[in-house]
Amino acid sequence: MDEPAARRLPWGLLLTILLLALLLTAIFRGAPGTAAPWDVVFAAVALAGGAFLMLRRLQGYLWGLVAALALSLHPLNWDWVPPLERALRGEAAELIVLAAVVTAWELAARPAFAWRAWLVTAVALCLGGGVAWPALPQAGLVAALLTAVGLPLGALFAAVRHRARPAGANVAGAVLLGITAPVAGLLLAGVSMAWLDWPVSPALEGKSTPSGFLSAAVSPDAAGLQVRGYAAEQLHRWAWPAVWVVLPLLVLGLLMAVRRGRKELRARRPPLPWLLVLYALAELVGVALHPRGSPEAVVLPLASLALLLAVYGIAEVLY
Repeated sequence: MDEPAARRLPWGLLLTILLLALLLTAIFRGAPGTAAPWDVVFAAVALAGGAFLMLRRLQGYLWGLVAALALSLHPLNWDWVPPLERALRGEAAELIVLAAVVTAWELAARPAFAWRAWLVTAVALCLGGGVAWPALPQAGLVAALLTAVGLPLGALFAAVRHRARPAGANVAGAVLLGITAPVAGLLLAGVSMAWLDWPVSPALEGKSTPSGFLSAAVSPDAAGLQVRGYAAEQLHRWAWPAVWVVLPLLVLGLLMAVRRGRKELRARRPPLPWLLVLYALAELVGVALHPRGSPEAVVLPLASLALLLAVYGIAEVLY
């Protein structure tokens, strides 16, 4: 991409996100009965925005919009009890971070240093982590894993496999951000707890330090291997609209992501679809560490993972 094009603002993308936000706000605030609280509206818009930006990079505008609307209008998002509201906020932060990691993989392979885009990406990674940790420590851990593992991997693929010689500053920026952004997210988590009047995870009672967030994320009270029981018990909730439809499409999406990533790597391009596999692995870690007696920490992450992979798989097959 030449320098003048790199300086232009993506007005079409910004307008799409604005219209998506207005549509979801109208739907959630105009819901029959009780309108959704603003915290829920904000989280639903952020969730849709992250899904749109991520799938847009992988499959295009149309499939980005399909994923955003399907995910934000999932029935789980209409249950506004505090545990699910926190889980929704944490999942929204995860998808914002995932979209930023996808962008970082593309930036790492550019031949010219894209400092403006790196600045926006860094802000998204740090703020995403800062919001995720207080909402649900396991979501903060997932965001940190996506950043700390994903960005160095993107730098490695860009430096070793890309067909064009990437700028050294872009490769170094990806590695540096992969190290510093998770730390910055942990530090910002305490600030967000103090400044934002949002409900926080009960596991963080009396804890507002980085060590407190980490201990809450990997607490000995985590359900651990009981996750299989929770997932099976809540299967009808997260595998929406039907189990027999979602589960095969989930597997299809994973297989298609691996296959497409291999093709991109052989073509010496960033294997962006592999980030969906990384997201699935990181999400399973977070789910396995969910606190006992908190099924909302399982159903919402699994619902997001299933829908995103299902949409990706359908799009890839049609492509």
